[in-house]
Amino acid sequence: MFLEEDSLALSPAERQGLSILIIEPDPNTRNNLRSTVKSLGYGGISDAPNHVTAFERLNERKFTHILFDSKKTNMTPREFLQKVLEGDRTTVCIPTSNEPRVDDIFDLFVVGARGFLVKPFTMDTVDEAIIMATKGEPIAEA
Repeated sequence: MFLEEDSLALSPAERQGLSILIIEPDPNTRNNLRSTVKSLGYGGISDAPNHVTAFERLNERKFTHILFDSKKTNMTPREFLQKVLEGDRTTVCIPTSNEPRVDDIFDLFVVGARGFLVKPFTMDTVDEAIIMATKGEPIAEA
């Protein structure tokens, strides 16, 4: 299927309208990801070192997108994703990992993840992951 490039882009206004929560246990990776997202022109950005702290942030404000580490911190990624989507099915959730395992990623897609970001990331891979998760076709239920 051919997609027009314009259909898979976010305007500066659309980027500013997004609010992104980053969950990353490694402080350097978390800061780098935060800086990358900010430099790409995305709106409100917040971060958390683990999944439970992320829920505190979610209680403080709504986020349109969540980039979350797909390894267990103080909660399994699957449990985290289920709870987020129980609260708001429209939240775009994108797991991240240094060493993604197909079974783990597939399991998160089944729960409702909308994309994936492999670490180490680049500015382009972060932007592509957010755009594809936002405007790309959802993963088929089958």
